[in-house]
Amino acid sequence: MMRKNKLSAIMMVLVLVMAAALTGCSDKKAKEQEIQNKVSAIDTAYEAFTAEADHAKKLEAYKTMVSEDEAYTEEDAVKEKYTAVLADMKKAFTDEYDSTIAENTVDVSKEEDEKKVSTYKDNLTKALGTIKADAVCTEEEITAYEASVNAAVKTYDDRVTAIKKAAAEKKAEEEAKAKKESEEAAAAAEAEATEAAKSSGSSSSYSSSSSGDSSYSYSDNSGSSYSGSSGSSNNDYAYEDDDDDSYSSGSDNGSSSSSSSSGSESSGGSSGSESGHHTWATGSMTGDDGQEHEFTIKDNILYNDEGESEDISAWVAH
Repeated sequence: MMRKNKLSAIMMVLVLVMAAALTGCSDKKAKEQEIQNKVSAIDTAYEAFTAEADHAKKLEAYKTMVSEDEAYTEEDAVKEKYTAVLADMKKAFTDEYDSTIAENTVDVSKEEDEKKVSTYKDNLTKALGTIKADAVCTEEEITAYEASVNAAVKTYDDRVTAIKKAAAEKKAEEEAKAKKESEEAAAAAEAEATEAAKSSGSSSSYSSSSSGDSSYSYSDNSGSSYSGSSGSSNNDYAYEDDDDDSYSSGSDNGSSSSSSSSGSESSGGSSGSESGHHTWATGSMTGDDGQEHEFTIKDNILYNDEGESEDISAWVAH
């Protein structure tokens, strides 16, 4: 009986040992499965992160992973995976920061386009603002980014100042040149107008007298003079100009004429009359071209042999 009881006790112990062993195996398998599930969850989260193109959504996924730190750091195998994936996520952001800064950090010492330089500056300033707002980097890393960006921005500001200064100097030079050319053109035009006025006899003088028989005299800046008398009213005419030529023509009721000249020209004169109260006189002169030219004064109108005429009544004194 005692032997039978002893055997039963041994059998019971064996059963308990086997049960414990089976339970231990089951727990280990469950733990391994749990670890595998967490690793898979990390892989899935990272795949979704890398597939996302929107910066804001990528940042949200990264911060979600960071917030699940406790769930992935209890087991060494899971912690190792979690830490590696989190580092890869952060690197995706820093690579983006570095690329933007590199693209907009250039030598602008010879750049003449103010807008282009300003664009580089704006892009760097915006990138630094994103780095600070994302808070992906450590404070030390952010400080390093800030120093790099600020150095480049200062270079751009200096270049923009230089471009503006050069543009202002060029504009002032062009305006001064345009002003000088305008003043020279105005002076030339004024001189030309003055010369033209002199050559066309802009300053002329006429005089005439009348008492029964009338006499007329005419002088202008050319230095020539004419004088004469004719017509039914027995007029005398005189013409003088600045060319130092003088001409005279006169008659008693158109019966006689005379002319005189001084300087390089010579002239002759004649006179005639018309019926009624019309007055007239004729004469001739040798012009600058060496040719003899005829003139006629009729009713205070001076006619030349080229068909030109001039009203001298305003300068005739009776």
